[in-house]
Amino acid sequence: MNTLSVDLVSTWLPGHAIVIKHLDGQATVPELQTMDFPMWLFELMPLIFAAVGIPLLVYALAGAATKKRLLQNGQVQKAKLLSMTPVQSFGTFGGSFFKTRFDTNCAFVDECGLEAFGRSLTTDLKLLNEKKAGDEIEILALPGRPRDTLVVDSRVRALLDAAP
Repeated sequence: MNTLSVDLVSTWLPGHAIVIKHLDGQATVPELQTMDFPMWLFELMPLIFAAVGIPLLVYALAGAATKKRLLQNGQVQKAKLLSMTPVQSFGTFGGSFFKTRFDTNCAFVDECGLEAFGRSLTTDLKLLNEKKAGDEIEILALPGRPRDTLVVDSRVRALLDAAP
């Protein structure tokens, strides 16, 4: 039996007589305060996981939907590379291997003829080795939404070439 009466039990010596009551196969010591774990806490745990997990899931799905929209409806445009900054991130499923991504910033002319700035993440080391700030690169941009851009690296190029 678990109890919260630690001070009382610690004064007992071997051979100390105590009163024990029995009811329906259960035994209890009436002079001790019993300890009960609140079961509603177990019922609350899935709600806590949902409160944290659902916003993260929505964020991930929104990013995937934007990337899918870019691949389906994006127009390949020329852009001027402004910078490539390394961003450290964990590999697949938070593995112990670090995967280096590059935050790529570029400037291009949108369909209205105005200069727009785009930002995209890439893992293509070939792009890093071959291009430097000021060079021309290819990007996918959505018409009407110049903020949504995607650098055409080797993986994106393979997907664009495979599309009918």
